[in-house]
Amino acid sequence: MANSGLSCNIDLLDKSAITFKLNIELNGSQWLSFKPLGKQTDVKIESSWVNPSFNGAFLPVNRNIDENGFTAQWKVLNLNRNYP
Repeated sequence: MANSGLSCNIDLLDKSAITFKLNIELNGSQWLSFKPLGKQTDVKIESSWVNPSFNGAFLPVNRNIDENGFTAQWKVLNLNRNYP
């Protein structure tokens, strides 16, 4: 388990898809990151933050930023990663 952040144990021998939804409120954080460890990793973020920035190996496939906040979506396949 990680020393910080959110984590859980999963059965790696179970080949079924794992879908989850998480609503969190962040205050005072400098960044939020995800590790695309699944065969396919899909992430969607909606926020009232009006000046986000995006960096890293995978940029959003869709994003919209306006005066009300932003939405962004990532889709990462295991074939696109540089680690097993």
